[in-house]
Amino acid sequence: MTNRWEGFGTGGRMRRWWAPVGVAPLLALTLACGGDRAGDQQNGARTGGTVVIAGPVDLAALNPFSAVESVTQEFLRHVLFLPLVRMQEDMTPAPGLAESWEVDGDTVVTFRLRDDVRWHDGAPVTAEDVAFTFAAVKDTATAYPDLIRFAAWDAVEVVDQRTVRFRVQPAPDLFTGWMFLPIAPAHVLGDVPREELARAAFNEQPIGNGPFRFVSRLANDRVVFEANTDFPEGLGGRPNVDRLLYRVVPEATARVAELVSGGADLVLNYPLDALAQLTGGMSAVETEARQVSFVGWNARRPPLDDARVRRAMTLGIDRREIVAARREGHGSVASSIIPPGFWAWDAELAPLPYDPEAARELLAEAGYADRDGDGLVEDASGSPLTIVLEYPGQDPNFRASSEMIRSDLEGIGVDLEARGMEGNTLIANITGPARDFDAVLLSFEVDLRPNLYDLFHAEASDGPFAFAGYSSPELDAVIDSLALNLEREDERELWTRAQAILARDQPWSFLYYFPNLAGVSARLRGVEMDVRGQLATVTDWWIGTGAAAAGDAAAPAPTEAPEEEPAASGAAGG
Repeated sequence: MTNRWEGFGTGGRMRRWWAPVGVAPLLALTLACGGDRAGDQQNGARTGGTVVIAGPVDLAALNPFSAVESVTQEFLRHVLFLPLVRMQEDMTPAPGLAESWEVDGDTVVTFRLRDDVRWHDGAPVTAEDVAFTFAAVKDTATAYPDLIRFAAWDAVEVVDQRTVRFRVQPAPDLFTGWMFLPIAPAHVLGDVPREELARAAFNEQPIGNGPFRFVSRLANDRVVFEANTDFPEGLGGRPNVDRLLYRVVPEATARVAELVSGGADLVLNYPLDALAQLTGGMSAVETEARQVSFVGWNARRPPLDDARVRRAMTLGIDRREIVAARREGHGSVASSIIPPGFWAWDAELAPLPYDPEAARELLAEAGYADRDGDGLVEDASGSPLTIVLEYPGQDPNFRASSEMIRSDLEGIGVDLEARGMEGNTLIANITGPARDFDAVLLSFEVDLRPNLYDLFHAEASDGPFAFAGYSSPELDAVIDSLALNLEREDERELWTRAQAILARDQPWSFLYYFPNLAGVSARLRGVEMDVRGQLATVTDWWIGTGAAAAGDAAAPAPTEAPEEEPAASGAAGG
């Protein structure tokens, strides 16, 4: 495992744009991996207060077994729960709930658990919880979306309350799944039928074991967490701040306004075009990420089942112009689902060019030509090539990018309608059994070990991530081979082949790679982010002495849940 990310580069480089009080913004661009903390501590720090985080989406079901949305997953991993092993900044495994482990002959893994971790209701966390979590993940009735991460893990045995033993198959990157899967409470969820876990009442009132406890949902757009004062010192101890208040603010301009006005301390998905509004000591933190923006084509529907048509779409989109106009150069045109820096990325694979003429030629090969001179292409029966592109409607970057894509594809004769939709509705639309869509504009966070199985393998075609409806026997064979315990160079050849197949068939039009960007208030200190996520160091954040504390009035006291806004119950979509 120590070599699993050799060649990744920095593994978590962070850049910060800052604006000193009373000085125009964007005066400096510096490497800021911890550079602010020492000076702030000299000026005094304090424990306590509330940090308000504004994000674009609701925290869908707070359940380790069903969450697929990235912000929700971050709250599960870094705030509410504790994984068996935690990810270090270099992406190697470190002790979490398991204080140690040993691998016996590549077929047995034994974990020894800490004895000082408790569930937020006071019950101890034991090997029974680990065994329950594993059994639920492996049960197909649970429909755990990343089951492939545990393909090499075969059976579990509870040796004693602090020891759990697994039978495994030799496999590369064996511990990846455990770094992403929080352990769930068997004493709370053990009696819930597996097929009901995704809709359990627990999802709205979760009991975790991490550094923060769930307090309540307020008015359906705020979620309150309080510091777990019993979180073990060996894992970092009590968080510095008393509370986290997560607020759902879908519109990017509204999130910026909240930061500027003092209503929020941290803004996720901060828009690049609002950097100039960061004044008075506010900052923007950019971190390398595992994200790629893409258009996913529904290959279940003709003519998008034709690789020539999908390839024509990519050739017809001016992706460099999108990066320049919408990302202000903070990104690069994508050639693959694997971002640059991953050891498996094929640096020799060039992105498809912007070539409208080649796009029109491919459409003609597929039977589409402008038969009536109106500028749009039609099939032999005279029906135009019409596509509806769905996107998260309240995100201005998606909205603007979709319009640029619409205009570009109109230039090659495609009648494309860009349709904005509410985020959770959109996800349900593309992942549900009906797959009722033509195309979707989204971004995708690539796993530490890229998971092509759930995206493109024929056997996973009914799963939530296989929304493109694409598979090929050739790619299936490569994906199957990647599951074997191969030498790194043999595996590299397979990844190169997989990327070449995807570049040829274009089930997704890979648009661009891009970093994370967050806006940070002047009063919030110690904010460091890396490839693990934007909340990876949340327990170390703190509020500067004397700083305005607008957030402290934005949430109830640590154990308070106002009668007029009781904690919600029931199911939430995931």
